Amino acid sequence: MNKRKHFFAICFALIGITILLVGAFIKIRTYYGFSSVLIGIGAGIFGTALGNIIRLRMEAKNPEIGRNLEIEKNDERNTAIRDKAGAMVNRISLQVLSVLVLIFALLRVELAIILCILGIIVLQGILIIFFQNYYSKRM
Repeated sequence: MNKRKHFFAICFALIGITILLVGAFIKIRTYYGFSSVLIGIGAGIFGTALGNIIRLRMEAKNPEIGRNLEIEKNDERNTAIRDKAGAMVNRISLQVLSVLVLIFALLRVELAIILCILGIIVLQGILIIFFQNYYSKRM
């Protein structure tokens, strides 16, 4: 199982490097905006995969680290802290997006941009209602 995880992490690292290099090559060829997206995605995939490779090697050298990480991940207190932090981030991002819509409206930014941000706010509200109903039935 551990070798399989290593294999997938190495594959994702190679995929990330490939996407990053394709983005760098496209940047030379004039598609600047698209190349920046590819470079960002490739760097993100590569960084995540590299972190997983390092974690897996540390766990292979010292299995106690893996057990401690698993215990901390599933600890009720840590789960409650993550839930509260996620809820707080949701509230703050909703307020920031609302202020951003107001600022963009005052600056007379294109209507399509304002409507996209409003769509995100509405989607966030719909998801909150959906998941509250889902978890109230499940728990």
